[in-house]
Amino acid sequence: LTMDADKTVSAPFVQNLCSLPQNLIGDTGTLREDFETLNGWTVSGSQTGYSATINTADYKVGNSSIKLTPPTTYGYVRMIKTVNWNMSAPNERGNFRFWVYVHGTGEPTDFSIAMSNNQQYSNSFITWYNAPYKFRYRPGWNLVNLRTSDWLVGSGSPSWDSPIVRTLVWTL
Repeated sequence: LTMDADKTVSAPFVQNLCSLPQNLIGDTGTLREDFETLNGWTVSGSQTGYSATINTADYKVGNSSIKLTPPTTYGYVRMIKTVNWNMSAPNERGNFRFWVYVHGTGEPTDFSIAMSNNQQYSNSFITWYNAPYKFRYRPGWNLVNLRTSDWLVGSGSPSWDSPIVRTLVWTL
């Protein structure tokens, strides 16, 4: 938009008389993972210094959360879990909402999630920070909303009609 002189713009704002939902979530949906414990998660990483620890200071559900810390030099930390999630309902196909807590003032450099119809990830969906969307993490709590359109085919022919049997969370 280019303006060649002073312009005036007006827009009506209508007060919404309803309250905001608690924690900005209006429909709670199905809690698939509370990230309160490491039970069932297999943690691995590269380089020294990676960790997945229980954080009892910063959490949204229950009494704790899982804190992923990648190595200070290039490397990753990831968590893998076997699950059995039926996501075939039209409003559940790839639709996820979760909270991410960012410690400090910087943004993570990379973050990805994969969902698979089999244990080998040969039929999987993937989404990651910076593509196909960019959600900017800020210090403190960040609500991340993933829609079906945010997921890409990671490999094979994944389907939301088949159960999701494995999930992976990865950060660099």
